[in-house]
Amino acid sequence: MTRVSLASACALMLWVALDVAALRAHAQSCCSLVSEDELSVVPPRRRAVVTSRFSAKQMLFLHDSEGRSHPLGEDVSATDLALAVGGGLRLPFYDRLQLHGTMPVRAQLRTLPSSDAERDTATALGAGDASLFVRWSALFDDERGLLGDDSSLQPSLDLFAGAKLPTGRHVEGPRARDLARTMGDGSTALVVGMSALKYITSTQGARLSLRFVHPLARDSDPAGTGYEAFTPGDQLGVTAGYWLLEGMHWLFGAALDSTWTFASSARAPGEPERSLSNTEMHQTSIGLQLTRVLRMPDLDLTAGLGADLPLPSVSANVSWEGVQASIALRYHFLGEP
Repeated sequence: MTRVSLASACALMLWVALDVAALRAHAQSCCSLVSEDELSVVPPRRRAVVTSRFSAKQMLFLHDSEGRSHPLGEDVSATDLALAVGGGLRLPFYDRLQLHGTMPVRAQLRTLPSSDAERDTATALGAGDASLFVRWSALFDDERGLLGDDSSLQPSLDLFAGAKLPTGRHVEGPRARDLARTMGDGSTALVVGMSALKYITSTQGARLSLRFVHPLARDSDPAGTGYEAFTPGDQLGVTAGYWLLEGMHWLFGAALDSTWTFASSARAPGEPERSLSNTEMHQTSIGLQLTRVLRMPDLDLTAGLGADLPLPSVSANVSWEGVQASIALRYHFLGEP
């Protein structure tokens, strides 16, 4: 009887340990749904992941170049829908290294005033810009937090590099039909960055990500734009996040995201490339997430709510801002490395 009880206790302790480890693996990637680029990151203690996310965003306001917020006019409307699917795989010969990528499909609705006092409305569906990354897990947190006597200050640290590819249709023009059909940036962009995560206690932690994007030049139509080549401005993004584990199946997360876009440049026919004035941008948004582990240790569902901040000076020169909701399903497979 004692042996049976001891075996049962050991089995229960093993099951709890495995569940807690699984939830911590989910915690390590809790804030990766802030952008499509990190949607398919494989968390620690996992070998591979496939994921999908459906999101909807309604534009409500804009920030002018002076940082003032203005609501969109009654005759202006914009709604974006996106389904992003992706996957990631840790390399079998070196599990600190992984490849991951995402492919979105977008539906866009745009309504603008037209010259004949009517409303110009258009809806379009198409592929967005795909992304592919290589990611190296340089450090791993011991997950003990900062309060214990034997705790460590070492965080988990990932370094990544990759590219966004111009697989989405890009149409230049001011009409609602042109804006609805613009599914991508129209140019390849090189991306580098880092992501650090540190447990504050055994059930909560903080995350900081830095990201730099360098777009390459794209061809332009001189008849419509006056330029034969256009280069979007470089971007610097910072994301700060916090998460909290509740029991063995729930995780709550919050994030603040800020992106600075530097001046774009263009080249007119027969002229050298020059910087374009008033093309710098800054955008700030917040997000809340709730993750439910549906099946330990491999399946979780995350709901998210986000909003661009309509406050003065927190953003500048951004035309489309609003609120967003998303739902994401993620499946881990192939066991632990």
